[in-house]
Amino acid sequence: MFRFEDIKTFTAPVKVTRPSGDMQEFEATFSYLSDSQWEERGKVSSREFLAKHWVGWNGIEDADGKAFEFSAERRELLLDHQYIVLAAIGAYVEGRAGLRAKN
Repeated sequence: MFRFEDIKTFTAPVKVTRPSGDMQEFEATFSYLSDSQWEERGKVSSREFLAKHWVGWNGIEDADGKAFEFSAERRELLLDHQYIVLAAIGAYVEGRAGLRAKN
């Protein structure tokens, strides 16, 4: 039996390849867009899209190994790095298509 649920957010793994070549991973929470919302989103940059729809994360630490808790300001810090933007938008698209991670 299929049970329809209105999805508000989803969590997906983000695999970040740093400029040094090493790969690190964390989980990001995104707001979910329905198909009609996805089509109506307009032409916005990946950075602009993520600034609106990236709503949380787990598994990010600062340089001292302390939890790097989510905030809009900290999200902006991460969005200032193209390698993070590319990894996060890829995770959004893959997660939205399959929603295979935790909701």
